[in-house]
Amino acid sequence: MTLCDYFAAADDQAAVAVLDIPGGPGQAELDVVFLKNIDPVVAIAQLEAVMTGCSYEEASRRPRSGQVLSEPEDGPPFVVSCRTH
Repeated sequence: MTLCDYFAAADDQAAVAVLDIPGGPGQAELDVVFLKNIDPVVAIAQLEAVMTGCSYEEASRRPRSGQVLSEPEDGPPFVVSCRTH
């Protein structure tokens, strides 16, 4: 079962910094949605379309859709981008 916290951060650096905060994005005073069984790499474009009102096609064409921002060799948890801005 995939457990993910979907949150908005000011920029990539702020998003990755959440990994150093005990309790994650909820403790960082960010807007968070806690979801189960929604894999960010598979469904990130669909989630962006729902959250922003753009089309799935538009969201899936964004060059950073689903890009891992944190260092993969550090292991989970990971931070994955959704939007280009």
